[in-house]
Order: sequence, then structure tokens, then C-alpha cells
Amino acid sequence: MVKSKQLCQTQQEKVQKACAKYSIPKSTLHGRFRGVHPPSEAHKHQQLLSENQEKVLVDWIKCLDVCQRTPSKNWIYHFLKQNPSIKLGRPSGLDPKWGQCFNQTTVEDHFKLLGEIMEELGIPWKNMYNMDEKGCQQGGG
Repeated sequence: MVKSKQLCQTQQEKVQKACAKYSIPKSTLHGRFRGVHPPSEAHKHQQLLSENQEKVLVDWIKCLDVCQRTPSKNWIYHFLKQNPSIKLGRPSGLDPKWGQCFNQTTVEDHFKLLGEIMEELGIPWKNMYNMDEKGCQQGGG
């Protein structure tokens, strides 16, 4: 018991020294020991660009920098002004009519009918994809 307390104290001192030496917050280092991933890794599945796409974009921006044409903080607004077919917007809320139709009975009936049709046509569930009126969206949402 005494040895385990001494070991814990020694490890704690090592953590404190490492944090001080490399200017790392203790919470960050303790998180890494517990298996917590940094935000850049933890949210990779939510990123819209793949690693390769992001690398190409970064390389292009660096190239602009070399040419002394660094994009400003407002470049996106200028880009959107030059490309009026691209619009930024906020998603709209759920139409109340859709919300009224979304109840347990309706959903159960829908999936029962869907299952019957898929069985009749021999379509396996693994070939089922989710899509709405906007189509399939890249990047999960």
C-alpha cells in the first residue's frame, strides 16, 4: 500500500514537471492518459473535407501567400458575392404539418409497408440508404 502511494506520488510529480516543461495544461495531459482525443481527431467524422482535400486547400492558400495574395478574413463574403448561385443560410425549422404526421402509429405503418415491399422485391436492408428532399448529403448533415 505504501509503495503504491509512493508510485502515484512519483508519477504525479512527473506529470507536473512535464506540464511545466512543455507548457501543457494538466487537464490536457491527464485527458491523454485517459484516452481522450484532441478535438481535431475526435471530430474527424464531422469534417466536410477529407484530409487530402484539406491538404490541397492549405497548399493553395500557402501558394497564394508566396504570391503575396493571401486571402483576407472576409474572402468568403467576396467569393459569395462573385458567385451568387451559392448561398449561405440557416436550416429552416420543421414544418408543423410534417411534425403532426410524425407519430408512432404513422412511423410503424410506414416501416411495416416498407418491409413488405422490400421483402416482395427481394431488396436486402443493407441496400437501404437515407435521403430527404434535398438528396444525400456529404459530411453527415
